[in-house]
Amino acid sequence: MLSLSTKGDKFIQPELAEFGQAAMLPQVVKSLEDKIQVLSYPEAEKNGMLYRLRDALADKAPEFIAKVIVEVGSQALKGGP
Repeated sequence: MLSLSTKGDKFIQPELAEFGQAAMLPQVVKSLEDKIQVLSYPEAEKNGMLYRLRDALADKAPEFIAKVIVEVGSQALKGGP
């Protein structure tokens, strides 16, 4: 199947036509916030993680955001602390 992007680029895989069209950061942040909410951490610790995530976004600190992604992801895979 062949698909065209809004810029006229041709793609054999239609899902690639939309890649890069929308900002992914809001989706990533929402996903991280959702993952933090389901962790079995104490509520105060989860709130601290959310605060640090939002603070890092405000300061545009990509290295901190990457650390939060790794921490949340590893804890989500393990099922908690």
